[in-house]
Amino acid sequence: MSSIIFVHGTGVRAASYHDSFEKIITGFSSLQRRPQIVQCLWGESAGARLLNGGASIPDFDSTNPQGKKEEQAVVSWTVLYEDPLYELRLLGLCPPPPGANLPGARADEECRRLLRAIADDGEITAQVRKCGLSEVWQTASDSLMKSPEFAAALNFSGNRITGEHRETVARALVAQSLVLRYPANDLDDGLIAVNGAERDALVEMLLVKLGGRTRGWLGDKLKSIAAKPFEWGATLYGTRRRGKVSEAAFPAAADILMYQARGQAIRDFIRQTIERTIEKHGQPVTLLAHSLGGIACVDLLLEENPPPVELLVTVGSQAPLLYEANALVSREYSAKPLPESFPRRWLNIYDPRDFLSYVARGVFHGPEIKDLRVNNGQPFPHSHGSYWDNTEVFDAISKELP
Repeated sequence: MSSIIFVHGTGVRAASYHDSFEKIITGFSSLQRRPQIVQCLWGESAGARLLNGGASIPDFDSTNPQGKKEEQAVVSWTVLYEDPLYELRLLGLCPPPPGANLPGARADEECRRLLRAIADDGEITAQVRKCGLSEVWQTASDSLMKSPEFAAALNFSGNRITGEHRETVARALVAQSLVLRYPANDLDDGLIAVNGAERDALVEMLLVKLGGRTRGWLGDKLKSIAAKPFEWGATLYGTRRRGKVSEAAFPAAADILMYQARGQAIRDFIRQTIERTIEKHGQPVTLLAHSLGGIACVDLLLEENPPPVELLVTVGSQAPLLYEANALVSREYSAKPLPESFPRRWLNIYDPRDFLSYVARGVFHGPEIKDLRVNNGQPFPHSHGSYWDNTEVFDAISKELP
């Protein structure tokens, strides 16, 4: 029975490796002849490290380098970029303040009148142009005024336009314009590309034209509540705990960068593990490699005098993509078959919902390259780490074991 050497992917260290290792042992436990599962935890000794204690990370030791109010403002824009009418919708759910039902025109009608007058305002037009929103501004304004959220929010106070009205409408209009200008489904231009100071200046100008900033009965509470669903989102959490977040996220990104620059130490670690395994358990050897581990194993097996491996199994691997992009370390892209020294059998497992997994056959050329499509039942990025919870994966590997 084959010895299986498990080679992990990027960002993995001892704790997470052992979790996956135990799942792999369990996955093969139903076999009558259980293979010897061997650890290859290269991340502990050859993985990336912050060698100067995080000195490159701004405010590494600070828990709150920016004021809470400033952070809250940034996070509230995160909400609005996802849903421009969110604050309006929230305002429409608030109870009316005392004395709201005074004689006069409805607040939504009055606000529509003010917004239509703004359309011809030269100062606003210039700022809109400066923000790159001229093409979508009128569409955004019309859409906002026709929305049920607008009517509900403006009439929460009966017929009185308050400071909350002005600020919420101004922010909603700017957010609506930005979302129209940079649609999220456009993968090339989907990021909100506008200077934050220019965006805020446009909001302030709108506030003036709508009647000026006045302290309302809700004050800053509305924006605080609006930001709550994202309170621990990437922007706020990352800013307040940048050191800890950087330490946690660092291995995943840095392992990839370090491998491309200085990956020989990782390949040497894998080679030495194979040699020790053969010395202790004999042959044949199967390499089971996940993600970046698959790249490292393919590179290793394309080196001169590669270690003897009977079966290569890559899971959620980017090796095919790098090879097609001519970015694989050990071999330039070629339509020629893989060298005779490369394992004669290669099983490449991928999940189409795992956007970090790719197909090998047709990119690499060899006699027995098999691509297996599986369904981990998870959205990305969870799909990338869910192969060890999928019995289909172990069934397929078991059938290929030498």
